[in-house]
Amino acid sequence: QYSVFCEGEEIVFQSAEMATPSGICAHNRYVHFKHSPHPFIIVWNTSRIGPVKDSGHLHNTTYGIHAKAASNTVFLFHLKHAHVTSLMCVD
Repeated sequence: QYSVFCEGEEIVFQSAEMATPSGICAHNRYVHFKHSPHPFIIVWNTSRIGPVKDSGHLHNTTYGIHAKAASNTVFLFHLKHAHVTSLMCVD
């Protein structure tokens, strides 16, 4: 069982296979698809360090959607949707 709070309301997830929590930095990656036992992927950015102009954003190339990375942001997309992450600017 896993739960999160959103606007004071607890949302409980039960019997769902979950990925191991991890910390990553978005990297420039060719257009690809995810593999999962579920039809949808949920990505929850809990932290974003650096300004939006530094990139590291998600692009759903199936529908031409550009989602800018930000703290406390959730991305949901179907496994059959092609996507790519943009290269971050690191000095």
